[in-house]
Amino acid sequence: MKEKTQTLRPTKVKNVVNLLISAAFVSLGVWLGLRGSTVGWFCAAFFGIGIVVFVLNLLPNSSFLALNNQGFTVRALYREHSYRWTDVEAFRVGIIGTLGWKRTRMVVFNFSSEYHATPRLRKIALAVAGSEGALPDTYGLTLDQLADKMNTAREAALQDAG
Repeated sequence: MKEKTQTLRPTKVKNVVNLLISAAFVSLGVWLGLRGSTVGWFCAAFFGIGIVVFVLNLLPNSSFLALNNQGFTVRALYREHSYRWTDVEAFRVGIIGTLGWKRTRMVVFNFSSEYHATPRLRKIALAVAGSEGALPDTYGLTLDQLADKMNTAREAALQDAG
């Protein structure tokens, strides 16, 4: 059977907006720093790191989600993680963040009993976030559309495999 890959890419708009906001805060931080505020320099440094991250996210092939018959690959900031469809259970929309921290809705998943990598990290993630894994972006889809797409691809691949 021929390997068919579908690649989803994040939208650039969110990264451009975040880049502009970070640049504004860097400017504000430098302005405050030049007026003697130590907090201003910390602000400039923190949001300066944000500028680097958002510029990297805008570069070609820095981030994507690739789906094929075997599984899926998530790339973010040029770091890749690949999983087989048998490694994961169903995808769903979940809430990440607890204990008063910012709560973010994301597409999340748990690993199957067949997946044995990083058991300690998975337990920590489950305790802190309520799931063992999450997709870092929606790739231009709504959360529900992305969860449905992942579940459909997973079910079709598992059915094809027998």
